[in-house]
Parts: sequence; structure tokens; C-alpha cells
Amino acid sequence: DGEFVLLTEPAATDNCGTTTITNDAPFVFPLGETIVTWTATDDNGNTATCQQKVTIVDTQKPTVITQNSTAQLDASGNATITATQINNGSSDNCSADADLVISLSQTTFTCAEVGANTVTLTVTDESGNSETATATVTVEDNINPTITCEADEVIEGCDGEFVLLTEPAATDNCGTTTITNDAPFVFPLGETIVTWTATDDNGNTATCQQKVTIVDTQKPTVITQNSIAQLDATGTATITAAQINNGSSDNCSADADLTLSLSQTTFTCAEVGANTITLTVTDQSGNSDTATATVTVEDNINPTITCEADEVIEGCDGEFVLLTQPTATDNCGTPTITNDAPFAFPLGETIITWTATDANGNTATCQQKVTVVDTTIPTVITQNITAQLDATGTATITAAQINNGSSDNCSADADLTLSLSQTTFTCAEVGANTITLTVTDQSGNSDTANATVTIQDNILPVITCEADEVVEGCDGEFVLLTQPTATDNCGTPTITNDAPFAFPLGETIITWTATDANGNTATCQQKVTVVDTTIPTVITQNITAQLDASGNATITATQINNGSSDNCSADADLVIGLSQTTFTCAEVGANTVTLTVTDESGNSETATATVTV
Repeated sequence: DGEFVLLTEPAATDNCGTTTITNDAPFVFPLGETIVTWTATDDNGNTATCQQKVTIVDTQKPTVITQNSTAQLDASGNATITATQINNGSSDNCSADADLVISLSQTTFTCAEVGANTVTLTVTDESGNSETATATVTVEDNINPTITCEADEVIEGCDGEFVLLTEPAATDNCGTTTITNDAPFVFPLGETIVTWTATDDNGNTATCQQKVTIVDTQKPTVITQNSIAQLDATGTATITAAQINNGSSDNCSADADLTLSLSQTTFTCAEVGANTITLTVTDQSGNSDTATATVTVEDNINPTITCEADEVIEGCDGEFVLLTQPTATDNCGTPTITNDAPFAFPLGETIITWTATDANGNTATCQQKVTVVDTTIPTVITQNITAQLDATGTATITAAQINNGSSDNCSADADLTLSLSQTTFTCAEVGANTITLTVTDQSGNSDTANATVTIQDNILPVITCEADEVVEGCDGEFVLLTQPTATDNCGTPTITNDAPFAFPLGETIITWTATDANGNTATCQQKVTVVDTTIPTVITQNITAQLDASGNATITATQINNGSSDNCSADADLVIGLSQTTFTCAEVGANTVTLTVTDESGNSETATATVTV
């Protein structure tokens, strides 16, 4: 349309010569037929016409250009597109783009056509020329399903409860949906949010949530047991809820998850005996119940008691002694103190048991030794007797025969122990023999006296040791022993002993052995006691003592000693003491002091000296 056409001028003739030819043709021709009138005019104005039909025809097809497109299904499951959405600049040699007629082979789609679909675009120009091309329409379903959850549920149960859920209702623009959820296999106590998901065939999803609450409102079963609590050294007893619990349980909570508490866990001395307490058991859901039990508080802690020091008292059997009570303490107060002391004490040791008893009957004891001692020696009285040797050549006497009324301040006569220095005599001892009677009271005090025993028999004796000997001397003393007498039907035996060459101070037991010609032996023992009863020799010297700035003067025993000595003890082993070692202004002038010197055997002697202050 609007085509420029170069027309061929018609041939014209005229009788008068040349003609002028004109036409009414448009500058450009439209599509279709156009009638062009040609006019020939001669010089005289005469005209003639002819017509020529010019037809502009368009037979060239349009150029079709397409583009792929995506179509979204709507809520009803339908999608619609237009040819314009597929056209991508199709054109024509003649027709303007706006004058082209474009059409699609398919403009509506459903859920069944989700995915790629081939459509044909047809473009027709104004001359009726048409051409086609294909494109792909991808149909998409992006409409989510709709889902409506059931109401929230509250279920009585325990942790790990199985719950049968009701599936929600769900719809979708493309038909059915698949419904899933994230519910656990079993539900814990408390709230669980379950998310339900509806998924359509094209993968679109929608969710809703449902709250499932597992509640436990059932109280635990409380079972208690009575218990005994022991007070400790501070007077306190403590118990735990576990000691009172006796298998309490719950429908849901494990025993280890139950919370146990007591109305009272500590007790004092004031609560000795039965006490009612309450055990509260609470499960993990906060449900609780109670039951009572009896806690018997016992005090089995003994008091402590400390006796006074042992006592030694001079007296006799049946002595009255005033005792000092011990000190005692207890975890539950002050205990009561008793003892088993006799009204009057016998001679010797008496063990007194002191008993502290607390308010709950617990006891503790300590012992105190009270010793009544008698240090007074008996009075010994003897009488002379005559003794006859018997057929074995022996004469035997008893201490009772020599005793002639010996007595003691404490012991009755019958309770005195009598002993003789010699009770057996042999032929060698025919005649007068001096013996010693020793009388010992019940306290071990003893004294001696001599008596004469006249032996009137000539039968030879067996071996008989001499009486024990007490020898005055020092350590390492040479002692000349008297050999025992011994007889034998076969002659005189040989006598030996195990005495040392020199005797130490104190007692030495000597064994004497008589051996006859046939090797038979007999022994006896003799005690040799070396005693030092010699008092030291005390030598003093006078001295002068100067008062110091404070008006005092002090001296030592060494200053007064002037070479004191002893028969046995070395000078360095002597113990020397003064009757006075300090002086004041009141004693200026001559003062008599006494120097006491004591040897290792306890012998002592004194001498005076003058201290001029």
C-alpha cells in the first residue's frame, strides 16, 4: 500500500499534430485496483480519454518471530495467554505491525498441561498472507494448597505418650494433595507443635500447626517407712528424704526423677523419742502428695568422764576416804555421776569405777585407784626352843614356835606372816643356833628378832644353805661366804657354788651344789645382800656472802662443802643440799646453815657452817 508505480504513457494522435497527455494517477498506489484516466489534449483543447487499471498486489508472507512464555495457573487451575505474549517482533513487508493479525493455536491451559506445551503463532498481513511459527508455553502451578488443622488437643498421659491425630482438611487448585506431619512417634509431656504439610502434585505446599499438649495430673503414690536417727557428738541428728521413702512411685515419672522433701530433717536432744514427719513426693509435672512417718531419735553417744588422779592414803583396813568427783560432759547436757566406792576402804588398791549417766541412759566410766598403805613395821617378840633331829638327820621348826606374841598396828595376829631365817637343822648344828624371826604384816612391812634354837640330835643332815646374808659394803664387794652343811649316807659330799668373785650392791642369789661320790646332787640357794649403810663424812667451811644492790645474797651448797666424802659413792655422785641458800638485809651477820650430804644408797649426814652476810 502506497506503492510508487512508474506508468507507461499511452500513445495518442491528433489531426492537428501533437497532443498533451495527462492522467489522474495517485502519487503512490494503494493495494488493490486503481483506475487511472489518461487524457490527451490537443492544441485546440480537444480531449480524449482512456482508462488503465493498475492493481497493487501483496503476496509476500509475513516474517513470524516467537518467544517462549510461562503461564501461571490461577486458583481455579486455569492459565490464559495471548498471542501478543508469544509474538516477539513478527513483521511484514507491507503491513504495519499493528495491522498484522496474530493468533495462537492455544490460549488456555489447565492443571493437566503443567509443563512445556508447544503452541503455534499465526501472523496474517492485510493482504491475507500468513505464516506460522511455534513457541513453548511452560505452564506452572505456583498456587499453594489450602490446609486447615484440627483444634489443639490436650491429652492426659505421660512422657512418651502415643497420640492418634486427626488429619487436617486440605484443598488445591489442581486436585488432591498429599498430607504429612512432623509429629514424633510418641509425645513428650508438655506442648508439642505439630506442623501439618499439604503438598500438591506440582510440589506446592501449605502448612498449618496444631498444638498437642500431654498433661500429667495424677498424683504420685507416697509410701513411707519409719526410721531411727542417731544423735551425733554435737547433739544433732540429720536424716534424708531417701531414708523415709519406701518405694514411692508415679504413673509417669521414674523413681529417680521424683522430688522428695521432708517437713523436718534435723533433730536435737529435745526431740529424743518418736517424731512424726511428713514426706512430700512431687513428680516431674508438679503433682505432689504426702504421707507421714515416725522418726525415732536416739541418743547413743556416751558421755565423757575424766577421773581425778589416783590417791595413796596412809591407814589400815576399813579406812574412810573422801573422794573428789570426776568431771563429765555429754552431747545432751550434764550427766549424773555415781561410783561404786565402798563405805570404808581396805588396805591395798581399790579400783573405783565412776559412772556418768546422761538423760537418755547412756553411760561412760573411768577408774580411779585408791591405795590405802600401811608402812608401820610390826613388833617382833621371840622365844628360845629346843628341836630334835629326826631319822633323816634333820630337825625342822616353824616360825610359830619361835613367835612369842608379835603384833602389828593394822594386821590381826592371825594375818601376820611369820618366817624364820632357818627352819631346818642338821647334825653339824647340834647345840645352840641363833636364828632370825621375820614378821611381815599384810602391807608387806616387816621386822626381825633373834632366838636360840638348841639342836639335840646327832643324825647327819642333807645340804642346808646358810641363812641369807646382809653384808655391809660397796659395789664390787668381796664377800666371804659360809659354806652350807651337807650329809650323805655315803660320806661327805663336795660342795660348790656360782657366787661371783665380787658382789654388786643389792641382792645376789647364790646356788650351792652338793655332789656325792655317785654324781647325785642337791642344791640350795642363798641370798647375799650387799648394803651400804655407812653415812657420808660431811666437812664444811664457813664463808662470807655479800648482799647485792637489791639487798639479797645467794650461796650454793658447793661453797659450803669442804671435801665431804663417802665410803662408796664418788664425790661427784654425792647429793649435797643446804638448809638455806638466800639471805636478806635482815640476816646481816653470822648465820648457821646445815649442809646435808646423801650418798647413792640414800645414806645422809649433816654438818653446820657459818655464813657471814
